[in-house]
Amino acid sequence: MFMKSCAVCNSSNLNSNVIDKVFNYEGFEAVVHGYQIVECMDCGEQFTDPASDKMAEPIIRDLHRRAENLLTSDQIKLIRQAYGFTQENLSSLLGGGLKAMARYENGSVMQSRSMNNLLRIIWDHPEVISSLYQYHEHAFSPATTLPLATVPYQLKVTGYSLKEPAPVYHAGNYANDFQEVG
Repeated sequence: MFMKSCAVCNSSNLNSNVIDKVFNYEGFEAVVHGYQIVECMDCGEQFTDPASDKMAEPIIRDLHRRAENLLTSDQIKLIRQAYGFTQENLSSLLGGGLKAMARYENGSVMQSRSMNNLLRIIWDHPEVISSLYQYHEHAFSPATTLPLATVPYQLKVTGYSLKEPAPVYHAGNYANDFQEVG
């Protein structure tokens, strides 16, 4: 247990529970499994474990992304991996700092609407990557080869598409954010 006494009444009569915590935002829902809370049995005050709060942060950010019609962290990762980019290469190409994609993918930071739009554009129009590369060649080492320099329509051939988010979302069920198009 992360607490020895209640921060409100100083009682040591505490009860720790691990729950499935449900978060709601703008009609969307996310469930964080293994969320620890401590309740003071004397005054009824409840406290959350800081480790549980930290674990919930990326899940809550994805919940907000879904409500704001932004790509989730796993959708961003799928786009990057589908093109064969490293996080640093894609960050260099699109802007936002060298660690931007890592932060978007691990849920520590939400992407801006403009970055989200760029990511959607390169998903829907892979040929744009070649144009961006021409304007940003200086950002890449001479040994860097961009995956779509020779196959600009690779993603269209794979048959994958982003779909609209479902109204209910459960943490760890990211694979359902994508559907195969026949």
